[in-house]
Amino acid sequence: MIVLEKKPETSSTHGCKPEDRTIEQLLNAGFILLDKAPGPSSHQVSAWARDFMGLEKLGHGGTLDPFATGVLPLLAGKAMRLTGSILTHDKSYLAVLKF
Repeated sequence: MIVLEKKPETSSTHGCKPEDRTIEQLLNAGFILLDKAPGPSSHQVSAWARDFMGLEKLGHGGTLDPFATGVLPLLAGKAMRLTGSILTHDKSYLAVLKF
């Protein structure tokens, strides 16, 4: 595994640093990785999350069977335009664990 780390740079003419954004701004362009429990469908989980967070637009980037568990990517607001890209590309996951 190769991990590349680069310090992010934010241009003051094109937005602001993520830590300076309001919760509303973060949720309007958010990407949430949810550990789906067995039982509900991916659609039900995304609808519950949308209602819980009070969002107008929230969708999921892939379908898990109702009794399957696993990572369900949720996309909110402006991030929903990435749904097609998420669905058509191979997925890989990177985790960093510290004991």
